[in-house]
Amino acid sequence: MWFLQNDPEVPPAVRARAREWGLAADEFVENGNFPDRLYVREARRMRGRAVFTEHDALIADGQERAPVKRDAIAITEFSLDSLACTTERMAGSLCDGQLFQMEVSRPGQIAWGVVLPAEVDNLAVVNTVSATHVGWGTVRQTPTLMHLAESAAWAAVIARRENVPIAAVDVDRLQRVLVEHGIMISFFNDLDMSGRASWLPAVQYFGAKGCFSSYDAAPDRMTTEGGESRAAWCERRYRSEDNIARDSITAGGPR
Repeated sequence: MWFLQNDPEVPPAVRARAREWGLAADEFVENGNFPDRLYVREARRMRGRAVFTEHDALIADGQERAPVKRDAIAITEFSLDSLACTTERMAGSLCDGQLFQMEVSRPGQIAWGVVLPAEVDNLAVVNTVSATHVGWGTVRQTPTLMHLAESAAWAAVIARRENVPIAAVDVDRLQRVLVEHGIMISFFNDLDMSGRASWLPAVQYFGAKGCFSSYDAAPDRMTTEGGESRAAWCERRYRSEDNIARDSITAGGPR
């Protein structure tokens, strides 16, 4: 704000307009109305065990949705975008570096490896995550970062309970914990996690296992196996796999 109001390189008309502005009187009142931290849209990011790229938010070949991530722990839903780097531009185009791919972006799944540093086992990074510049355009949204933080927090809980590093948490177990607690790992047009249907966690879980080729879960549609609805089929399979896992633990077998 000081720069806009005072720097001689700023055009006089802009400086005059900026001098009409001030800090919001009802915000950060304990700090003289000045924010106690900067908002940084984009800075350095780590390179993790997986990298979220723009292709993870675009339609995948042979599907009607973005690529399925079997280790998904969160979703994106905002368009891929980037601000301009300079004011240079070709005729009829946006400024250098600027893009907003609203028409082609689609909700994507964020893989567990995106928050795991490549060389550190007991850390989950939920802000400067492993993503390319263009991919970051959709990951950077505050709701998505909050989503990642909640999923990573559950991973930390599991790691603490099982006395293992975060990177050693079984992602299948993590996904089950997430969906059972109402955390979305698969985007669908026709349902969300606010409902109370018993099959919701199962549909979310199998949404990360490649059982849906589009964004329409169509839970009432009949399957070709057993004459069940898709929701009932998912729930039966989900509970069956859960019982197998529990029996294995009880018997002292692999988890």
